[in-house]
Amino acid sequence: LIHHYLAVLNSPAWREAEEKLQPQVVAYSLRVSQSRTLYDGLCALRDSPAWDALSGPRRRILESAIRSARLGGVGLPPAQREEFAAIHRELAQAGTRFQNNLLDATKAFALELTAPEDIEGLPSSLLAAAAQAARAAGRPEASAAAGPWRVSLEASSFLPFMKYSRRRDLRERLYRAFVTRASEDDLDNQPLIARMLELRARMA
Repeated sequence: LIHHYLAVLNSPAWREAEEKLQPQVVAYSLRVSQSRTLYDGLCALRDSPAWDALSGPRRRILESAIRSARLGGVGLPPAQREEFAAIHRELAQAGTRFQNNLLDATKAFALELTAPEDIEGLPSSLLAAAAQAARAAGRPEASAAAGPWRVSLEASSFLPFMKYSRRRDLRERLYRAFVTRASEDDLDNQPLIARMLELRARMA
């Protein structure tokens, strides 16, 4: 639930809640995936005559659960199991930082349009939304008819602009900003990506 709220209603309070609860969620998921009792029970069911009576979908569910347990480290020796858990915890934290950086970088960029030629091809619905975004950013005089208009990297603004704008140069600026989000300064995700790849390789 918190991951969902972070995606649609991100705020410092939700980030704080996620940071506080994430270790508990990760610990619980590891406890379940690494439970030898659950794993042995699932394997015993798979190897019993009762298996033949199960429908295809039920077999698939059990097979997936057994596979997930193996991939979750259930068969590892205790020392390696703890290392696996530590990697899992660090990956979860890195994933959260990655998403927060991406979201902050998305919100940080905006293209302000002021000239009539800047908005050629844009539908009235986008102009109205872009003017409202400009007003929210401190331009109270903004209107759909006269501008200024503020286009952002958020999907509701980015996608229609890329589809309808006749200004190739502005589409390029917006696209380049979109594909290079969170790649510099305090929001640079590149070190995080390198670390996550290293951790995933160790986990594998």
